[in-house]
Amino acid sequence: MKAVLVIFFGMMMFGQSNPNSKVIGIWDGKLEAGGQTLRFIVHVRNDEGKLSGAIESPDQGPGEIAVDAIKFEDNKLTFSINGIGGSYEGTLKDGKLEGKWSQSGQSFDLNLKMRDKS
Repeated sequence: MKAVLVIFFGMMMFGQSNPNSKVIGIWDGKLEAGGQTLRFIVHVRNDEGKLSGAIESPDQGPGEIAVDAIKFEDNKLTFSINGIGGSYEGTLKDGKLEGKWSQSGQSFDLNLKMRDKS
């Protein structure tokens, strides 16, 4: 009987999907700002069960900038990067994130499409 219960509860635990799995991966988009179009790459990672992330803007130079705070809740991905005063809020719709990038008191549309699922 104990073996049956262990198998049953094990199946229930592993059968539950992680809601964060919908956003874990590499996302691409284009940001129109100040008359320029900048490529924007967002890395959303699973770091031992918690979300972590980084952004890249290849048109502004190589390298990633780590995200300070990130969460995915009620189909909304939000993150902030204190060092550059930037933040993002996007809603997951039809496999895409539709949202806004805010920085230095300005806000810009930034829609992201998943390039690679991690």
